[in-house]
Amino acid sequence: MFEYTYENLKRITKTENGAKLIAEVKSFYETEYKDVPMPATNYSYYKLIYQTGDRDSYQKIYYDRRKRLCYLQLLALVDDTYLEELENVLNVLLEEYTWVLPAHNLQKDNTFDYT
Repeated sequence: MFEYTYENLKRITKTENGAKLIAEVKSFYETEYKDVPMPATNYSYYKLIYQTGDRDSYQKIYYDRRKRLCYLQLLALVDDTYLEELENVLNVLLEEYTWVLPAHNLQKDNTFDYT
């Protein structure tokens, strides 16, 4: 069974198929995300589903941030220059109000039971 360790993943990037994948990811990342600011969100976006039923405004940003994370994780395997960008994305994700999508928050009054 294959173990998803750092060493094994790094080894895969040196194979022909791995190198092709990394080249595609790098090309896409450089085109779509390089020098593009991280999309901002706030609590008002989060509450839109309860006020208007609009889930797209928040979810678009939510998923875009996670897509960046995935690309940067792969790129950082082969190029350390992506580590700082990866750290910045992780920091933004950690600062989110919650990782629960508004549509999946079962607390209709939008509070959370931390017990």
